[in-house]
Amino acid sequence: MSQVAHAKPNAHFVDHLIELSAENSVLTTCDIYSDSGIKLLMRGVEITPHLRERLLQHRLTQPLERCLEVSDAVNAEELSKLVRQIAEERPELSALCGLGAGLTGTEGRSDKRWWSLAYLRSVPLDSVSLLLLTMGRRNNGGPLRHAVLVTLIALGLGRRLRVPEDTLCHLTTAGLLHDVGELYIDPQTLDPNHHVTIREWRGIVAHPVVGFKLLNEVGGVGAEPARAVLEHHERWDGSGYPRGVLGKDTSLAGHLLATAEMIAGLLNKSGVDTRRAGIALKALSPGLSPEVLAALGESLSQTQGSHAHATLPEVAVVAAALEQTARLLVQVDQALTLHRGDSDNALVQAFAHEIQERFNLIKAAFLRTGPGSLPLADVTALLHEPDAEELVQETADVCDEIRWRLRELTRTAVMRVAHMPEYCQPEASGLLTAL
Repeated sequence: MSQVAHAKPNAHFVDHLIELSAENSVLTTCDIYSDSGIKLLMRGVEITPHLRERLLQHRLTQPLERCLEVSDAVNAEELSKLVRQIAEERPELSALCGLGAGLTGTEGRSDKRWWSLAYLRSVPLDSVSLLLLTMGRRNNGGPLRHAVLVTLIALGLGRRLRVPEDTLCHLTTAGLLHDVGELYIDPQTLDPNHHVTIREWRGIVAHPVVGFKLLNEVGGVGAEPARAVLEHHERWDGSGYPRGVLGKDTSLAGHLLATAEMIAGLLNKSGVDTRRAGIALKALSPGLSPEVLAALGESLSQTQGSHAHATLPEVAVVAAALEQTARLLVQVDQALTLHRGDSDNALVQAFAHEIQERFNLIKAAFLRTGPGSLPLADVTALLHEPDAEELVQETADVCDEIRWRLRELTRTAVMRVAHMPEYCQPEASGLLTAL
């Protein structure tokens, strides 16, 4: 999926390119050759829909992204406008993210009340990065807005933890570009209403790797931002993707970016504000380092603003989700215990041990929360109390998170079994059945 020399352009990227060309002029900056020496396009040619098949039919001598330039690309003024829109819509984020109030500016950054804006205004982006970032205007600008929100949260956390100035600069670049790998997977798989298959999940899991290779091998943003992009879905307890590494093996910028991605995801849910995002941290806490969790909890506890717009989930729905989640955890635990000792095959035993360990992390995360620490009947009764608004929201968020982790564990297990030697697969399939 990565765009390297002597590779065919990715079809999904080309589709986004054609879509972009309907709104912006996209010109070739050099002659484009196939690896067999055929000149496909001359320098200065404008990309149009009729060129799609020609671009997709050939392997190229250099990445297509490196041969293009877009007019009216995303610029500092557009980023500033998005920052101010977010400040108006999320005033409770002002202190954390430097949106017109809060912390004193860093030396050399004169706009103290809007210190985060200064970083976005001065972020260095090469032509490849500008092209990819400008594609974020698709879907009514949703991807670009998400990128800016993640960047602001990551900067705010980094500032609160007093990270070095160069790390803040790397965070800005990585935050804006963290999801560029999604341009290379089927857009349908990113639709929240789409039921993702195992094959589609492989593409989703790979998007941080694609983004890393793009920025590290094709673009020119530097190794540190590219690494943070690779790590933006990893978690402190090793339950993330694409590599499932522990937090101690990730960069500080990568962990801050991953934390910002989680919080932005919560805030993007209908009816969730920063206060309720803080509640959901109880379920997310194993995925965060203690230092980041403390800084984030402190920041969210200081937020101010109206929460009247938030929509509380129905109590009956939440109670049913809690019962289902608790039942799922018990059933999976029993099934894994039953199957993990069945094999004498070392590969299958190692696989079973890994799946059990990852499941134990999920179960521990549930038990650390309020809904998971009490008997099911007691929590259900408490949910119906008149002043149980916070518990209802916490329970809904916890159930969402735990069930997402179980689905992610299942998909990961399926992919692992598919790559095992054939003689191992029949035995390992028992674990898949359990999941």
